[in-house]
Amino acid sequence: MDPRIQYAQTADGVSIAFWTLGEGVPLVHMPPLPFGHIELEWQIPEYRRWLERLAQDGKLVTHDYRGSGLSERNVADYSLDALVLDLEAVVDRLLALLRGTGSGQFPSWRPHYSNSVP
Repeated sequence: MDPRIQYAQTADGVSIAFWTLGEGVPLVHMPPLPFGHIELEWQIPEYRRWLERLAQDGKLVTHDYRGSGLSERNVADYSLDALVLDLEAVVDRLLALLRGTGSGQFPSWRPHYSNSVP
């Protein structure tokens, strides 16, 4: 089954493409810098098998950074802070989806979220 591409919006208004595959505790895969394309990478058989293996034990999440792949291309800020905004937008959107399903699983690097979810 192909992952469904979704979008998250960063604090500075950039649209970031991401997808999830599998069920369970999220594992956020950080794509290699500076470029990536989640839709095209999925079509490379060797890379796809590797991603499918990662998704066997949980929910694999990956995204395209700003300015690349399916994410918004017309951006000016490519700083490390901006790339962190990309990741935060995806995690925030993922947490909104998790709250909607009642999963209750939260990434360990953002423990303050678990205190804010009913």
